[in-house]
Amino acid sequence: MFNSPQIISICNDQNFFIDVASIEHIKVTSKITPQLISKLIKNLKPNYIVLSGKYLKVKEWIKYFSQLNINISLELENDDLLNHLKNYNNCIYQIRYPIFLDELIKNKTRYFKNIIKLASMNNEYRVIIIYITNKSFKYLDLLDVFVERLIKLDFMVCIFPLPINFLKEEYRITKNEFWTLANTVNKIADKFAPMVYGDFPVCSHLYPNLEGMCPSIELLINISQDGTLTPCRFTNLNLGNIKYDAINSVWAKWKSIDKGLNNPCNHCSSLSSCRSGCIANWDTSKNIDQYCHFI
Repeated sequence: MFNSPQIISICNDQNFFIDVASIEHIKVTSKITPQLISKLIKNLKPNYIVLSGKYLKVKEWIKYFSQLNINISLELENDDLLNHLKNYNNCIYQIRYPIFLDELIKNKTRYFKNIIKLASMNNEYRVIIIYITNKSFKYLDLLDVFVERLIKLDFMVCIFPLPINFLKEEYRITKNEFWTLANTVNKIADKFAPMVYGDFPVCSHLYPNLEGMCPSIELLINISQDGTLTPCRFTNLNLGNIKYDAINSVWAKWKSIDKGLNNPCNHCSSLSSCRSGCIANWDTSKNIDQYCHFI
């Protein structure tokens, strides 16, 4: 693990997920400011900033960050921003456009109109994130068709099953569903490599196309709208607050948690690639990804 985070994720709000996320993840509190985060960036010198939030004031944030010689990744969670992106396009290294699979298929005309607009922009990387909940499974046989259409428009595609602890109970993916999805996505990734990848860290020992540990383990820290520091935007594991705590001490705390909580995984042959899977899937009694194949 690095001595400081290489990626800082700034989550302005979670309203993109308001219909599916458990209530504790959707909260309106005092806001962090670009000025506060700019000071942090100057001190830490991370490689990337990830900006997200349905009501993110992009102009205000880009104004500060574009002067800091840092790669900016924008999660485009509000379609209204599409008409204004050309004003900031030269400042944005990567655009990530999130869509729920079921919404993409039910409203494909609307979404592909937006996607075609994004395709005309000259960002170095353009990624479509396809979020999966248990409502997505009746459309799973259409996933490869839509992935192929997106690739032809020169997008990378990330397929991401939303973590179990982040979701309301009625949207959670069962363990059997998770592994069915992993098998499907592995085949799609094999067919369309390297343009498709899946966010399934716990699956790497069985599915080589899904290899890769969660960036929260080694690289990333998330700053929520009230300044709370968490390993990622999908977990409520509180590491401190940017307003009161030094980031280096917070990062050290996370390193100690990462090393100390997952003793059941220490003798597993997959630990080097899995690293206890997705933090937001951790079973709080064992601190193991609840989708783990070995439990």
